[in-house]
Amino acid sequence: MFRSTVKIFLRKTSKQLGFFSFQVTGLVTGISVFLMVFSFYQFETSFDSHFSDYQRIYRIERIETRGDNIIRSTSSSRLIPQLAKAEIPEIEKAIGMINGSFDVTRVHYPEDKPWSWLNSHWVSGDFFEVFDFKVLEGNKETLFEDPNAIVITQSMASKIFGEKSPVGKTIFIWNRPRPISGVVEDAPENSHMQFDFLTSMERYFSNPRWDAERIASSWSYLNSVMNYVKLSEGADPVLVEEKINALYSRYKAENDPERSFILLPVNDIHLHSNAHRQITDPGNAMFVQLVFYAGIIIALLTLINFVKISLANVTQRMKETGVRKVLGGSNRSLILSIVSENALIILLAILLSFGLIYSLGSLKISWLPPDIYQDFLTSSLTMIVLLSFLIIGSLIPSAIPVRILSRLSITNALRGTVTSTGHNFGLLRALMSFQVLFSLILITTTLFFKDQVNYILTRDTGFDKDQVLYMELHAENARAESLETFKQYLRTVPGINSVSNSLQVPLKWAGSQSYELREKGTNESTLVSRSGVNHDFFKTLGIEIVEGREFSSDFSDSSSTILNETAVKSLGLVNPIGKKVHHIRGSRIEEKTVVGIVKDFNFRSMHSPLLPAQFIWIPRGPIISVNFTPNSIESILADIEANWGRFSLEGDFNYTFMDDYFASQHDEDIQLKSTISFLSIVIVFLASLGIFGMSAFIGQRKQKEVAIRKVLGSTGSGVFWLLTKNYVITVFIALIVTIYPVYFLVNLWLDNFAYTARINYLNFGLGLVIVLGIVVLVSGINTLKVTIKNPVDTLSHE
Repeated sequence: MFRSTVKIFLRKTSKQLGFFSFQVTGLVTGISVFLMVFSFYQFETSFDSHFSDYQRIYRIERIETRGDNIIRSTSSSRLIPQLAKAEIPEIEKAIGMINGSFDVTRVHYPEDKPWSWLNSHWVSGDFFEVFDFKVLEGNKETLFEDPNAIVITQSMASKIFGEKSPVGKTIFIWNRPRPISGVVEDAPENSHMQFDFLTSMERYFSNPRWDAERIASSWSYLNSVMNYVKLSEGADPVLVEEKINALYSRYKAENDPERSFILLPVNDIHLHSNAHRQITDPGNAMFVQLVFYAGIIIALLTLINFVKISLANVTQRMKETGVRKVLGGSNRSLILSIVSENALIILLAILLSFGLIYSLGSLKISWLPPDIYQDFLTSSLTMIVLLSFLIIGSLIPSAIPVRILSRLSITNALRGTVTSTGHNFGLLRALMSFQVLFSLILITTTLFFKDQVNYILTRDTGFDKDQVLYMELHAENARAESLETFKQYLRTVPGINSVSNSLQVPLKWAGSQSYELREKGTNESTLVSRSGVNHDFFKTLGIEIVEGREFSSDFSDSSSTILNETAVKSLGLVNPIGKKVHHIRGSRIEEKTVVGIVKDFNFRSMHSPLLPAQFIWIPRGPIISVNFTPNSIESILADIEANWGRFSLEGDFNYTFMDDYFASQHDEDIQLKSTISFLSIVIVFLASLGIFGMSAFIGQRKQKEVAIRKVLGSTGSGVFWLLTKNYVITVFIALIVTIYPVYFLVNLWLDNFAYTARINYLNFGLGLVIVLGIVVLVSGINTLKVTIKNPVDTLSHE
């Protein structure tokens, strides 16, 4: 039976190669894109679920509310783990970790291998009892027994030592020898816990620069520690959260700020945490959902198209059905024939889809998971989804053709006459309406997304991002005596207008609004983001001084400060130049004199509103900013690179253009726009195939009617409009239905931005024109064939 079915299938395919190619193209396109979307969704929602007890692991996040300012941070107090384990029985394990990803570490390999800059974390000794990374070498129980020891990843061990065991060997970190106590597996890509090596947190706090007494007793000192807890089986995280907050209320000092703590499940960190100081860049839950829903729509449209195209082929099967009935064939054999042929087509499309996706591997599509081709395409869940699609795709598209063909009399079947099918065609028209609707929604949404992304990329940021580059030096360089000599050299390079250095530059602003600023002698205060800058910083970045002056070598500015306009307004300062302000952090109070006010500028991405900012003078900083003349940039870079070795600065000469970094800060928005654009094109393509199949089927049914109308004197244009008007009406109805969901969706996305472009309602009209043009063009091809056909050729068969 199967063998004969395959033979018949191959014969039909060879005779109707164009129609078959049309069918398979739609299926391969839809299935391929759906597989990519589904794999992307699996990757994004599977973060940190590889830990064996991930459902019991939580990160403690800190929330502070001061006035209108809400601060959410990954860091809390070092005291939490020891107090939580002692006083909250529901906590099975509690560990602390200091995120070292912000301060890349200088590592020297043995045997005169070059220096590298690697990411590390300082962790509690029982780190691996919560995060069960597989320990490949070394004793899991004693990995951090020596506070100087480090644990490295498998890829790092292979890079440094090749096939040799690294345990017991030594590498140098900032010129200090550190013995290797173990090797662990690399963190998978779908984990927020990324690192090259781990070292003991006890060693971090043993540094004499820290106040050991305050560390051991204060909840507000050194709030750079991330804390994770592993709850016991059946423990209520809400109850544990309440107990942690009660601990803070009981033990905090009188001058400690009001704050609360929440427990965030570890597998929610990637998509559902907007806290400051993440280990890795978080994902975007809205983006993931939009792409996933678009993938579901694509799968549905693919199935709908297959239904339509199968129905359009009904007339091709009529004579075959008539012959089968004359020879005594049953309806059961007809059903098995149609279902098995559809199954073979879908199975072939699935195989071709895998081949297409693998062939696209070299393109490195940005939103696809890096290991899609190894893990997600072959996962059991993907196989179940594909099997379901195969079964549904074999049965549903077969239902209507089977219904029509099984009810045909032998005479009508042999004559190729379709009897009334009633609601079947109404259903197909409804399905076509959904295709047009989805196409219009996606195209119109893409136009709005494009407007917003273009707006944020071209909006005035308040600083000169087009003529500034910066060099991000490491801490050792920032402390080097040769740093000032290097700056002096830069000022002599032709084409460089000014040079400065700082702790941060716009858009690389570290931390949050965690500093309190208060005018001396008042109780009015505001939270500010603070940064340290050197002379000529505002001149170099083109930031306008609206009052007073900037830091200058002509003054001693160690007790001076500069505020932005928003900070002045928040403090309610009148005539701010010369005013004394107190900078407060915990129990530390520093008095500064306001010497300048700068115009507000965006020091974070366009997703964040303008915030109060304070600038203090620092003698050195790890980031050097250079303002340059655009037409001389090539000679400037060549000059710096040629002279880099003169200044004993560690590492290679690297630089970043400010406008490139600004664009990279909005990569996610650009990616969302391009991804939705891509999915829109796919949906429009699938909808076009569906409309083409629908118009082909209707054209076949209307051939006799068209011929009679033309014999009775109807013009070709009149007949063309008669067959096309339903498509045009469908598009206009879809536009009316589309307006609210698109408006809602766009506004939901725009809520993520502090600055938004004005909604251009002409995009609805532009979307209508695009979809209407596609629909008329695609449907018109088949309609035109029917319209221009000689009525004699049609009626001669009657």
